[in-house]
Amino acid sequence: MEKYEISEWVADHPRWSEIVDFFDQHQSGFSEFIDGYDQRDSRVLVAHSNRVILGVLRFIVIPIGPEDNLPAVKVNGKELLQAKVMNFFVSPEFRRKRIGMNLQEKAIELARTSHCRQLASFSYSQNRENHALKLRMGFTVRPETRGSERHGLYFLMPLASSGE
Repeated sequence: MEKYEISEWVADHPRWSEIVDFFDQHQSGFSEFIDGYDQRDSRVLVAHSNRVILGVLRFIVIPIGPEDNLPAVKVNGKELLQAKVMNFFVSPEFRRKRIGMNLQEKAIELARTSHCRQLASFSYSQNRENHALKLRMGFTVRPETRGSERHGLYFLMPLASSGE
């Protein structure tokens, strides 16, 4: 496999149109703002070589609570934030090469710098490779029902140290 790197891309990146095409092809398209979320920030991580996009991970920064129609969790009057993975996909031909794990690790690093208490991710029941990856990395998990999905999994990775 050729060398690749993981970097954060923003809308003025010279290859941004490739990421939009990638989202159109492998996800449900790309939208800067995601409806239904009190979104504070959006970050797009791209695993890429000089020639091709291998995988993407997009997360948004949101307060903990409102996603579940609850008040924002506050400590000493300050809202607690989480990074919520909205898109995560590695092209099938590049899977099982640590690309997904490296994208997740980079997301954890960036979420910490964004003062998030946790990295959250929902995965539908058929995404077994994603489930195995998250469990290997130490995410906690709870079953969750969404719409017609009878058994999805909600993953959390605590990010804050016990001293915070």
